Amino acid sequence: SGFGLFTESISGESDLLLRPGSGTLDASILRELRQRSGELPVDYFPVLELSGAKAGDEETDLLRFVGVDLVAIGNAIGQSGEANGAPLIRPDEKEPSPLGATDACLVGEAFARARGVEKGSRLRVWIQDRSADLRIAGILPDPANRPAIPENLLLMDLPALQQASGEVHRISRIEIRFPGEGSSRMEVTRRLAAFSQSRGL
Repeated sequence: SGFGLFTESISGESDLLLRPGSGTLDASILRELRQRSGELPVDYFPVLELSGAKAGDEETDLLRFVGVDLVAIGNAIGQSGEANGAPLIRPDEKEPSPLGATDACLVGEAFARARGVEKGSRLRVWIQDRSADLRIAGILPDPANRPAIPENLLLMDLPALQQASGEVHRISRIEIRFPGEGSSRMEVTRRLAAFSQSRGL
């Protein structure tokens, strides 16, 4: 389901995971990966994951910021973005979309309940050592038959988190997902293994 893909992208449950031993990767590695896999069916989802805290509660309210390519995930789900009968991101003509917005974030129901916030609320936070004033662009329902969205998680569009944190063009990992099974999957895995070894990953 669409929410299955969404939760995989934020929890490391994809088919394969590419990450450095420490630090971050330059986002240009995505271009190299796509060249290596060629026309073979495989989806790459870059993720930037950073720690932070709610301003004023730095010692007690530790937060987890995850930046993903919301457009790529939406495309992988399908043009309708349907998941369990509801869009992953609900369009709202009265409010700006989280796509491309530098101050927008999405949170789960547990996050909203714990902090008494709702869609449209503003939240002052620290992302690593940088302060940011974020707008809650939506409350994500917990996916069916999967773990609940973590209570301390804020989801952002990847470019927005990169800009807010100063980690421009950097990513923490790449989630790799195979749309199908068979020999093409084995060939992609072989190519990716060779690529990872050549890059020391």
